[in-house]
Amino acid sequence: MICSPNMLILLLLLLMINFGKITIFLHYHPMLGESLTRKADTAYQENESNYEGEMTQQKAEEIVKGYQSYSDFMFGIREYDEADEVCYNIYALYKYQYTYHVMIQEILDEASKNVEFFQNKNDSYQAELNQLIQKVYSGRQIKKYYNSEDFSYLFEYQFSTLLLLLFALILSYQFFYTEKENGMYQMLISLGKKRQRVFAAKYLNLYLGILFTGMVLYIQDYILYGKKLNLNGSLNPVYAIQSYCHTPFDVSILGYYILTCAVRISILFLISLIFVFVEQLFSGRILPVVAAGLVAIGVIFTGDAYLNIGVYGKKLHVISILNHAVPAGCVWLLAYVVLLLIFSVLIYKTFKTQN
Repeated sequence: MICSPNMLILLLLLLMINFGKITIFLHYHPMLGESLTRKADTAYQENESNYEGEMTQQKAEEIVKGYQSYSDFMFGIREYDEADEVCYNIYALYKYQYTYHVMIQEILDEASKNVEFFQNKNDSYQAELNQLIQKVYSGRQIKKYYNSEDFSYLFEYQFSTLLLLLFALILSYQFFYTEKENGMYQMLISLGKKRQRVFAAKYLNLYLGILFTGMVLYIQDYILYGKKLNLNGSLNPVYAIQSYCHTPFDVSILGYYILTCAVRISILFLISLIFVFVEQLFSGRILPVVAAGLVAIGVIFTGDAYLNIGVYGKKLHVISILNHAVPAGCVWLLAYVVLLLIFSVLIYKTFKTQN
C-alpha cells in the first residue's frame, strides 16, 4: 500500500512542494541576505578557506591583524583594503570558536564553587543542578574552524514537517479507516486472537511509512540547504554554532540534525495515533473535522518551531521534581512513552471481537 502509485505520486508531489518552499524561504529570508552576499564574493570565499580547518595561534594572529587594520580604516588612519574587511567579517566567529574552551572553563569553575556553596546550604536542587552543568559541559573544545552559522536556518525550517503531518494522516486513514469503508472491518474483528497480528502489521507499517517519508523529506532539506548555502563543517560539534554555545548535546552538527528529525518523526507518529483512535471511534463524518484540527495544530507547531528541539536545545533545561534537578528531556521522553502506550492500547481495544 505504501508503494502504490497513488502514494508514490503523493510523495513526489510533497517533494516538489517542499523544493519550492525551500527556494522561496532562502530567497526571501530577511537574515540571509548578507550571508548569501558574502558567499557569492570570490575574495571572501578564498580568504575564508585559508582559515578553515585546524585552528592555530598563527591563524588567530593573522585575523587579529586584519581586524586591527580594518579598525584603522574605520578611524581614518589608513586607506580601505578589501582583504582587511574579509578578516573583520571572519574575526568574530573565529574568535568565538578559538576561545570556546576558555568560556566553558569559566562556567565549570563557577559551577564547582556553587556545588560546594549549595551543599553547605542543604539546597539539593541547586547543588545537583550545578553538578549536572559540570557533567554536561566538561571537556568541550572546538578544534577546527568552519563557518557553520547558517546551519541554524536548517534547524529552524519546519515546512517539511507540516507536509509529513499531512502524509501521516492520509497514511493512517489508508491503513485503518478504509477497512470500515470497504466492509472488511467486521471480517477483521472476527479473527479473534489473530487480529493481534493484523493490528501489529498495520501499526508497524504506519510507523515505517512515516519514518521513510520523513527521511526522504529531511534528506531533501539537508541537501538543498547544503547546496544553496554552501554549508560545511557538518562534523564540527554543534556548539561550534554560536547560538548553540550552551546546548546540552555533545554531538556533531550532522548528529544534532538527525536527532532533531528523529524527534519530529516521533511526535508526528504520536499525532497520527491520535487520529487513528478517533477514526476507530467515530464515523467518517467527523474525520475531516479532526484531520483539519490536527493539521491546524501542525501549522501552529511548525510555524512557531514547537516541534523543533533546536529551540529547546540551545541551553540546558532542568525541571525540579521533589526538590531534585532532573533534565527536562528525560521527563518529556517518559511522558512520550506513556502516551504512546496509552493510545496503542486504546486503538487495540477498538478491534473488539464480535458478540
